Amino acid sequence: MVNTFTLSRNFWEFSFSNPEKVKPIHGSLYHFIIHVNNQKGWVEKFRLPTENCMDAIGVKNYKTYINALLDLAKWDFIEMVQRSKNQYTANIIALVKNTKAQTKALTKALSNQLPTQVESIDSNYINLKTSKLINLETEVSFESLCENFFLEKKVIVTPLVRTALNAIKPKISFKLGSSDEQRLFDHFKTMYLNLASDSWWKSKRKNIPYLNSTFEEAYEVGFNVTSSTDTTEEEYCSIPRKKSKNV
Repeated sequence: MVNTFTLSRNFWEFSFSNPEKVKPIHGSLYHFIIHVNNQKGWVEKFRLPTENCMDAIGVKNYKTYINALLDLAKWDFIEMVQRSKNQYTANIIALVKNTKAQTKALTKALSNQLPTQVESIDSNYINLKTSKLINLETEVSFESLCENFFLEKKVIVTPLVRTALNAIKPKISFKLGSSDEQRLFDHFKTMYLNLASDSWWKSKRKNIPYLNSTFEEAYEVGFNVTSSTDTTEEEYCSIPRKKSKNV
């Protein structure tokens, strides 16, 4: 069985170590590839439809898409088994499960920011640095915060929705210039709630894959009024809103 957490972790480790190489499209595309392979039952080799991929990650330019796909192959996240002849046919690829691109740079960076003191309980020493790091990895994540939020809003969280959230995450991170999970969620939540004031987006925003594919437009509308991530949900009612689009 493929460990999706390990695949995702390896990618973000690589991204952290190579900020000059990795762009938001790489994270969106890689996590969509994981989703496609999951739907196919984790087969060793599988077809990756170009048009479906481009729609899912919100990319309209084929050259941009194929360059990102080839980057993932060059970095050993995927294997190009058979390249498509043109943009209208599917590439055949394989996930590289034990990627050579893995690095511990992110783990080390997080560790260096945490306390180094040691406590003694019943003569057993507990390294607070280690326990804190575990808490960071298991208690707070953009995905879990989003899922809890959508459950409250009675939005069904399907595997496709999770894939879309994985694709939206690096886009939000790029806009904020931050990888802090709580900040990313707060920023996304602000955008999502602000979209409720627009007659076109009020219902469309609940379609998370669609929200991902039209992210730039949604972001522009969502933050037309305010760029603050600290506004409470109750305060949205009193904020003057942008006029609705003519459909």
